[in-house]
This record gives sequence, structure tokens and C-alpha cells, in this order.
Amino acid sequence: MKKKEIITSNTILGKDSDFEGNIKFFGTLLIQGAFKGKIYGEGTVTIDKDATIRSDIHASEVNVHGTIFGKMSAENKIHVYKSAKIYGDIEAPAIQIEKSALIKGKCHTHKIDLPNEEERAIINTD
Repeated sequence: MKKKEIITSNTILGKDSDFEGNIKFFGTLLIQGAFKGKIYGEGTVTIDKDATIRSDIHASEVNVHGTIFGKMSAENKIHVYKSAKIYGDIEAPAIQIEKSALIKGKCHTHKIDLPNEEERAIINTD
């Protein structure tokens, strides 16, 4: 599979947003409000400290400051900050967890590959 070139793109779901659906992004995604659905991206997802996410997340890198209910996987790294609360399993080649963070789930460190096109059902809009 050919690696796609990521052109910088910034997507922000602001503090007062409440979004339900599926998101596919390239570049960076910052979520400050509430989100329910699926997130798939080639780039970095940052979950703000006031955000509440009910979603499975797959991205190149994930930074968590807020609350997530769902599974997370990253191709490169997951950084769980001290204000984070995660209710679900996480997996990435590197996982950094700060003191005082809450994780109720399993942590797996191993290489994660991008799913192929057939496995990307989370972005299917049918």
C-alpha cells in the first residue's frame, strides 16, 4: 500500500459543538466539545480536557486530555495526559501515560498498520 502524502489540514470541533457521525481527516483534528461516532484519520487527533468522546478512534497519533468512551489505536503514539479519562482499550507502538490519568481498559504496545480499504467500514456513509 502506498503511503499518502499528508497535506496540512486543521479541523476543529469547538467547545460548544455536539456532533454525531463519522469523521475521516488528514492532518490534525482538535475536538473540544462532544462527539459520538467513529474517527479515522491520517494525522493527529487531540481530545481537549473538556471534551467527551463516545467513539472508536484510529489515527497516526492521539493526544488525550479529556474523556473517551471507546477503543483507540494509533500507528505511532498515544499520549494520555493527567486530566484524561479513558474507558476502553488502547493500542499503539508507543503509549505515554501521565500520572493521575484514568484508564479502564487494556493497553497494548505493538505496531499498528492502517486498515486496507475494505476494512475502513467506519467511514462508510451508506
